[in-house]
Amino acid sequence: EEEKMNEMEEGVPLEPLFRKPTPSLATLYHEHSAVEERCQASLEQVALARRALELAKRNLAVAESEVVQRKMDLRKVRERVWEAELVEPCKWNDRLAELRAYHAEHGHADVPVSALVTLFVSLHPTVSLREWRLILG
Repeated sequence: EEEKMNEMEEGVPLEPLFRKPTPSLATLYHEHSAVEERCQASLEQVALARRALELAKRNLAVAESEVVQRKMDLRKVRERVWEAELVEPCKWNDRLAELRAYHAEHGHADVPVSALVTLFVSLHPTVSLREWRLILG
């Protein structure tokens, strides 16, 4: 019930009943006008804030869709980098090509231990064969 009264009172300006009020009533009329102006200013601030919020929501949606697009772009570029790294000349890629050739020839990539020893020795020539035997057990 009180809520209905508040809704009815909003937007209805208070018209002073007396043209020549007593000083105390005149003070209340003046106070009412000042509070009414502050209330109106607050309502305008709320309206501005709501418009700003709607704009911010739209900007957020645009920014979020841009992030999704940039992540897809990043994934594509990252994949191209990885592909390019696999053909970059280096020992690792040379050995990977040998492993792929072995797989193509034998149908598996279970390289014999002797080939692994050769691989380790070629990659780490400073480690002696005796040390490799100790490492491999």
